[in-house]
Amino acid sequence: MDQAMAASKYTYVQYYDIHKYSKITEGEHSIQDLPLVDSLLAKGKKFKEFFHVVRNVSASDYQTIVETMNSDPNRIGRLPDNDTYTVLKFFHSKVPVPLGLAKAFCAQEVKVLNYAVSENSDLLKKAFLYLLSRIPGEMWMTQALGQKSITKVKTNSEGDMKWDPSPEELRAGIEHINNHDSPICGWPLHIVGKACGNRATGNSQSEPEYFFPLLLRDLNSEFQATVVPMILPTLLSFGLIILGKPGIGKTPAAIIMVMAVARYLIQARNMDGYFPGWRRSKQIDGFRERPGEIHIPVILDDPLLPSINVEDIKSFLDVGENGLVDARYRAAKFVRNQCRVPLNNEWSPEKEPEYVGLPMITWKQFLAMFQPALNDAPMPHIMATLKRASVMIAGNNAIYVRLASEHQNQKIHCINNDGITEDWLQPTNKPHYDHYKKGQHTKYQDFDRYVEEETNFVSELLASPEEKEGIPAQGCHLRSLDRAQSRIP
Repeated sequence: MDQAMAASKYTYVQYYDIHKYSKITEGEHSIQDLPLVDSLLAKGKKFKEFFHVVRNVSASDYQTIVETMNSDPNRIGRLPDNDTYTVLKFFHSKVPVPLGLAKAFCAQEVKVLNYAVSENSDLLKKAFLYLLSRIPGEMWMTQALGQKSITKVKTNSEGDMKWDPSPEELRAGIEHINNHDSPICGWPLHIVGKACGNRATGNSQSEPEYFFPLLLRDLNSEFQATVVPMILPTLLSFGLIILGKPGIGKTPAAIIMVMAVARYLIQARNMDGYFPGWRRSKQIDGFRERPGEIHIPVILDDPLLPSINVEDIKSFLDVGENGLVDARYRAAKFVRNQCRVPLNNEWSPEKEPEYVGLPMITWKQFLAMFQPALNDAPMPHIMATLKRASVMIAGNNAIYVRLASEHQNQKIHCINNDGITEDWLQPTNKPHYDHYKKGQHTKYQDFDRYVEEETNFVSELLASPEEKEGIPAQGCHLRSLDRAQSRIP
């Protein structure tokens, strides 16, 4: 495989509008050498390319295949599957195809490229085509490898290097861009230029936001009384994974909590001139250009967790350490004690236990709901993740909270009071949240005073015993937040 990747380094994938026939009489490879693996049984997984290996095809069926491919290659999905020859069906789609549909084309035996063998997926694809072109047999393909011309680099009078592509290389690049399979096919020229500029300057990155119209006091009363005192003290050392049903207020609740911690950090560490904020992105790549800052928590909002390497998830959640997480072009950097929260709707509602009034659920019940979020990763990876992060699951029957621990006997709290399964936000100040989503920054009455009360409460909650001795007596606690709320007109 290494030899194939090295040999295809200076090639590119060329696409054709029609199938091109070739016959290879001599070759040193076989289908077994191709980097193919069985497709993962991942929920929601889709593929643009997949394969079906048919073994023991009879001579008569082989002749049928040849006749079919010569007359109508697009009938590949209806070719006979029977014994003597081996046939590789290569399906290429311009749009992602769900696994279930791919199985229908492949008699339930779907194979895909094994991208785990190389960090460079493009090079792996080229190595696959290189090997395929060296397997004896007949081929009808809409893809092939083209050889890159070696570009000569010239220097100007000042000795600076400059790119001097040949006309053939420029023509090949233009053909690739105009190919229907190119991601930028059909884009206007000014959009392409702007996209290139964004990539070069980092304008595609997530920028901090410094205003949010809701505070801890605007959370559901049971959430305030039960969840906040459990979760907030962990956010400086552990990550927080929030999963569960949509529409309950996971994102605003996460922003409220991390903003409360950010305000505390600015006060506790005398960070004069700094303002609390947060950054939000769907991909870790969105945090790449700007190094982490302790007063700017990051929220990985609605990512496709099964598509992220488990090692990257663990690194992202390792709040107690400075960390680097793989991203496109370069790693994303996070700093120690910077709050990090991934949240999405991935969980198994069908595995949720019935609520019977008990304050806890079992480890097996929790694992059944949680494990699909990590693509059913092996147990060592599951436990390593849970060691680094607390988990909240917004279920239909209750809210489940497990604090970070590598032990399976860690308590898993089950909470079902005061409408906590319906909405994590109180309705009182929700109109301000609606204004915020429309781009209007409005504060409710006495907002700044409540911010000060909240900061005092969080200071009391997060401070060490030594620090608590210095906290003024007027430090507010959660019940005072509730009382203050009742005074809002």
